[in-house]
This record gives sequence, C-alpha cells and structure tokens, in this order.
Amino acid sequence: MAIRTLSIESLRVAQLISGQALALSQGKELNGEMQEHIRQLQNEINHYLLQLGKNPLAEREAKALNELVKNLLRLEMTLQLLPGSTGTA
Repeated sequence: MAIRTLSIESLRVAQLISGQALALSQGKELNGEMQEHIRQLQNEINHYLLQLGKNPLAEREAKALNELVKNLLRLEMTLQLLPGSTGTA
C-alpha cells in the first residue's frame, strides 16, 4: 500500500513538472513557487522512501521500490533541466 501511495505521489510530481515544461514551451515564465512546491514534494517522498527502505520487503516490493526510486531520480533530473531550477531535492 505504501509503495502504491508513493507511486501516485510521484505521478503527481511528474504532472506538476510537465505543467512547468508546457508553460515554458508556450513562452510563459516558470512559476518559482510551483518549482519550490515540487522540490518540497520530492523531499517528502524521498524521506518516506528512506523510511520504507529500512523495513524488510518482499522481493516484489523491493523491485517495485527500486523502480520507483529510478523514476523519482529521472523526475529530479528533469526538474533540474528547467531554467531557473537550483539546488537538489
């Protein structure tokens, strides 16, 4: 259940990042507050991932968690590629 919730939250982050990229492609300025909100969400997800990873997991859960971590790293890299992004989550 926790991994599913994290997956849903990472999808939400992806949608927010996509919205920022869409705005940029339309010649609009990026919303700095939204970028900060996205970074905060990523930090919360990463914190929860660390806590979850401390618990023993079944093989299937461990694989799912590993894929989720990979996807979250991709999202972080995507956010950093947007103009005006600074720092890491």
